[in-house]
Amino acid sequence: MTEKRFWTVTLLIITMMALLLTACSSDAAGPPEAEGDPPSSAVEEQQRPLDDKPPAVLDEEPKRTFSHEPLPDEVIRVISGVSWQEGAPVALEELHLVRLWHWDFEGEPRQGELIVHRDLAEEVTEIFEELFLAEFPISRVRLIDHYGADDHLSMADNNTSALNVREVEGASGRMSRHSYGVAIDINPVQNPYVRGERVLPEAGRAYLNREDVRPGMITVGDPVWEAFVTRGWIWGGDWTSLKDYQHFEKPLEEVGL
Repeated sequence: MTEKRFWTVTLLIITMMALLLTACSSDAAGPPEAEGDPPSSAVEEQQRPLDDKPPAVLDEEPKRTFSHEPLPDEVIRVISGVSWQEGAPVALEELHLVRLWHWDFEGEPRQGELIVHRDLAEEVTEIFEELFLAEFPISRVRLIDHYGADDHLSMADNNTSALNVREVEGASGRMSRHSYGVAIDINPVQNPYVRGERVLPEAGRAYLNREDVRPGMITVGDPVWEAFVTRGWIWGGDWTSLKDYQHFEKPLEEVGL
């Protein structure tokens, strides 16, 4: 074999091997998708059963749970020296954080938090779940520490709150039931504190006529009154020396105090 023929044969063999490899690769990749056919991923999506869709598709709204627990460390850090102080009539271990949902005045569901005595935590959780189901509007439910434990600022913001170690309004030296975690104030603007000419908060003057019932007001026999009073809570709207329409409290003896 001449040198020229040798290289000719060698080149022919290399060309045939290249063609063979190309054909094998094409077979392994499968037939090309026809123009107009949906991508394979789209077909798989159409064939996927409904219950196999991602959780975010099935659960568009967050789960609305009502619960309570001993005070988490982060909450203890927030309230220490603010709504709770050393020497308070209840220890931190005697308090629970209630996590709840409520409807605001625009009809939107909102989350809220309250701190109450542990012996009342389950009951308070049930009460606010009832109010949510009844669609009773509550402006906001925030720990009063957001206002520096200033009750006047909290009321002015129409905030619903519970624990706050402080004295009774207008009674120096006498501890409020809020100090024990056994009292809750709801919608202070629509349900003001009234003693003579004194009205708290000031915006509550628009709601002094209790016969003109508007959203968020508490009246005898309504869902709020029923939820609390039927469980043995005392309503400030029934007091005679003053009226505290926002206020509900549980007798101290019922929590062993």
